[in-house]
Amino acid sequence: MLNLPNLKSALRNHPRWFRLYDTFRRSALRLLPAPDYRQLHDLAAVPAALPRVCFQRPAVSVEGWLSDDEATALYVLARMTAGSSMEIGAWLGRSTICLARGLIDGGNPTSLLSCELAPTPENFRETKPGWVGFFYPANHLVSMGDCPVW
Repeated sequence: MLNLPNLKSALRNHPRWFRLYDTFRRSALRLLPAPDYRQLHDLAAVPAALPRVCFQRPAVSVEGWLSDDEATALYVLARMTAGSSMEIGAWLGRSTICLARGLIDGGNPTSLLSCELAPTPENFRETKPGWVGFFYPANHLVSMGDCPVW
């Protein structure tokens, strides 16, 4: 078993080294055999399996806030499920793609229902300079998530 130290926290203040190390670590871990999804019965076992999971990720043209780690986790959880799935707040569809691929690859013949919250411009407002937040309902005081304006 390849055991690479997780130096992410030590390299956080060095973005170039952080990206280089993270790329190397992911590449090295993907050389290991894919996890046996039939053995993943417990959610506690999922984080250890994530670095070795390979699947067709959403195309770069499908925008969204979903990170690679979150996409992989959704894929694995969908592969583990035996019943129908429902996603609320699909945004632009990156998470829906990951869930659908997990259900298909897992041989799950059930359905996936995905619905959007129908946001309007009133649901978005500046949270700090250069950042915009999503507020649902629109008059809520706490943002459900923030991202850079760009």
